[in-house]
Amino acid sequence: GRLIAFRLDVTALKDSEARLVQHSQEISLYRALLDELPVASFMRDENQRMLFANRAYVELTGRQPEDLLGLTTLDMYPEQGDEFHAQNQQVLDTGELLETEIDYIKADGFVLPTITRLYRVTTLDEKSYLIGSITDTTVLKRREEQLIAAQREAESARADLASVVESLLPSRES
Repeated sequence: GRLIAFRLDVTALKDSEARLVQHSQEISLYRALLDELPVASFMRDENQRMLFANRAYVELTGRQPEDLLGLTTLDMYPEQGDEFHAQNQQVLDTGELLETEIDYIKADGFVLPTITRLYRVTTLDEKSYLIGSITDTTVLKRREEQLIAAQREAESARADLASVVESLLPSRES
């Protein structure tokens, strides 16, 4: 009988396996981080199909994540889809950051003032993705309106005070 023995060094394989586990854990952490952000965030592919939406985006749209995946802006937004599609395409084409104020119309018809930020990410294999965020500015708009109202009241009070002071001054006609 013959005995044939193989000696195989699996160190490289074990190292590769450990790196794969580490990358997998990192991806899981990044996904959890994105999901917990209070700002609605999403990612679309070159054809503007939804690939990822975090929890805040799901809450904003009122749709379940599985219902969002694969949809384009034209599919998702009957009233604003054309506008959103054009903006997305501009960013995908040029790679330039786009930040705009948009009155976002929710599924229930409620209009929400927002700031939308879009930018393109290109991977090493030359694939482009649209990354976006939608920030609800309702509180900021309300404070802005309160500040404007307070400025008007202050201006009115200043004008009234000027009139009172003027009426107390001796007349120059004498």
